[in-house]
Amino acid sequence: MPLPALKMPEILSTLPTELLGQIFSHLVEEQDLFLATYYVPGFKVLTRDSKRDLLSCALSTKPLFHSAISVLWHTVGLIPLLKLLPDFSHVDGTCILTGEGEYNEDALERFDLYSSKVKLFILHGISKVDSSVYPRLALSRPRPLPSLTHLHCFTSTFSNATMFMVSPRLRSAFFRDPRDADLSVYLSLAHKEAPDLHSLSFSYTTRYSFPLISRPENLRSFELTLNMYLQQPFDMDFRSLYHMTSLESLTISSNVAVVRKEDMEKRDWVVSGSLSNHTTLKRLEFNGHYQDITIALELLKLYEYSPLESLSIGMARFDEDQCKTFFLAIPSSWATTLTHLTIDFKVGTFSQVSLSSLIQPLYTLSGVEEFRISSLYQRDFYILDSDISDICEAWPNLTRLELDIPPKSEWPRLPTVSSLPILSLRCPRLKTLTLPLDVLHVPPIDIDKTEGSVAGYSGVSGGTHDLERLFIHVSEEAFLVVVEEGVEKEEKEEEEECNSGSRHADLARHLHMAFPFLREVEVKEYADYERWEKVNRLLEICQDTRRNQRRVQS
Repeated sequence: MPLPALKMPEILSTLPTELLGQIFSHLVEEQDLFLATYYVPGFKVLTRDSKRDLLSCALSTKPLFHSAISVLWHTVGLIPLLKLLPDFSHVDGTCILTGEGEYNEDALERFDLYSSKVKLFILHGISKVDSSVYPRLALSRPRPLPSLTHLHCFTSTFSNATMFMVSPRLRSAFFRDPRDADLSVYLSLAHKEAPDLHSLSFSYTTRYSFPLISRPENLRSFELTLNMYLQQPFDMDFRSLYHMTSLESLTISSNVAVVRKEDMEKRDWVVSGSLSNHTTLKRLEFNGHYQDITIALELLKLYEYSPLESLSIGMARFDEDQCKTFFLAIPSSWATTLTHLTIDFKVGTFSQVSLSSLIQPLYTLSGVEEFRISSLYQRDFYILDSDISDICEAWPNLTRLELDIPPKSEWPRLPTVSSLPILSLRCPRLKTLTLPLDVLHVPPIDIDKTEGSVAGYSGVSGGTHDLERLFIHVSEEAFLVVVEEGVEKEEKEEEEECNSGSRHADLARHLHMAFPFLREVEVKEYADYERWEKVNRLLEICQDTRRNQRRVQS
């Protein structure tokens, strides 16, 4: 006898609470966060429909209530919390508490239930709340968010609201243009009441106090972003970081000249003092938008004794000699510890050089497993087959290689399909690959020959390379030609097209010989996605056909 059909809420109610929370978290949809008139990059909140669906689940059955509410109230702002209070009211657009009734356990039962679910608190628009609200609530609930783990503060003045900004479980906090006086009070309070606060992030559009924001000593992660427009450079004294001996992740991003060279030359602490107590940093990200690299060199020196695992550098307005100077200054002690390396070239001055000529000093970092280099606007250096060969020789343990540099008309030539067997043979662990590729000049290969005898593919590991994703940059000319040919030939029978001597078939054969298990092949430029997808499907069909033929032959 078949089991009686169960409705979805009844099925879900039989699952463990922890699993329900994960299910709800994956089912909801999120959207970008906008606060007043500005967009908050990298931050998502629940859509209106998702909130409605979660509320429906919460009200459907009692077992689903807490799991759904935990997701619904995970991220919240100040006003929704205040609306839970029994005497909340609006007067002329300002939030107030009328003072009617006592705040006993019964009166605050609803507030306690929902506030206990809050994990991430977003503070903004505090000017719309009357200052009398905070002392009234503080008398009964001095720390109203006991489960708070993350804080995002988008207002400069917040001293009245600090009661919502700390908890014993708080792990990270972000501030945008905080006022020094308010921040100083908050950091002192967090030092006492938030022992697990190990991550601080700041974003400034105005001047700030570096010694103040770097005051906490037990931080593991520190991030500073400067988006200022100043006529004169100012001094960022990294001696303020000296006491952070537990720091594991450091991010500094700036679009301004933050130090005068003559000021830097006056400092002798970097070269004279012992910095061996800085042995914890594992990740360093530095994005500089100014011409003087001295400050970048200072960071390298400060953490030369740390077992750094990830280094990300954004270079804007650095010339070729400055880049080479920086690469040569990377501590030799990182040669075996560094596994993730990212270089982002922005506007700069370079001569016509190949990639290897520019990054040659980096090849001594033998432990690199993930390498990404990008440049959207740089036209002076280029990539050749020989550069890819050098990269494979230096870093045979690569699992991710992203040469994210679109071809420019000034390039003498592009990497060709002859680099594919080199990548396959010398980097057997590669999972993701991005590179510029010449897809116009693709020589045919005889697929009927054995792999070992195909020109250029001798020694390739028997068609077992596990590369899964390939992204290619192509020139505008190549894109237009390939799209046009794809449209002309899309009416052909699939197998006929793959067996023909077309450009698509030849390219697919080279890809299949080097990487037989590709799951995704995509072009990274241009907006004509629909037409390119037709071309992409032809490439995948050709690969599938080749695999089927080889299975039959075996």
